[in-house]
Amino acid sequence: MELKVVCPCGQKYKFDVEPVNQQMPFTVNCPICGVDGTGIANNLLVQMPAAAPVAAAIPGLRIAAPAHAAVMDAPPVIEAPAASVVASAPARGRPNSSTATPAVPKYMQNNAAIQNNNFFMGILGAVLGAIVAVVLMVGFTEFAGFRFPLLGTGMGVIIGFGARLLYKGTSSSLGAVSAGISFVTIAGTLFFLFGLPALMFGVISMLVGTSMAFKIAS
Repeated sequence: MELKVVCPCGQKYKFDVEPVNQQMPFTVNCPICGVDGTGIANNLLVQMPAAAPVAAAIPGLRIAAPAHAAVMDAPPVIEAPAASVVASAPARGRPNSSTATPAVPKYMQNNAAIQNNNFFMGILGAVLGAIVAVVLMVGFTEFAGFRFPLLGTGMGVIIGFGARLLYKGTSSSLGAVSAGISFVTIAGTLFFLFGLPALMFGVISMLVGTSMAFKIAS
């Protein structure tokens, strides 16, 4: 509770106190003249209605009153319940921050998303896709007797999917390798089917097929 005292010198001052038997548990003095104001504070406390004990408000809390009047100027000793002391102790089994294992840098951690990826298998998939694309395009041209309209695009798609399938994912590096394989495969197929003039007029087809292979594999 807050108690206001008026000193004989005219100075007013206030302080917080929890009275014991409607008496001050410690001494107070005027901040200006230094006169003991404990008696005035005790008279004010006697005139006030008795407050409920603090221990009644907080279960398990016990206030040890001073044993002798000579130690009345010392503040009361408040003993917290044993349960609160136990609660403040750290939980058993919880690792101490001072002994915890240091975190592994991110660049040294294993990425679970790419643990099953194999770059060499991805290259193998691109090569196998190139073989399948050559067989399909040459077979179609020989069987149908005319050039497939999207020859370069179709071959790039097959090569890109082959690399992606065996790599079990995508990678920009794998996309670059697939694009290179696609460019060589499309150029070789055009030269085999239609000769040197087809290379000059098939630049767009080679570029489109190469970009498709890169996009799919990466």
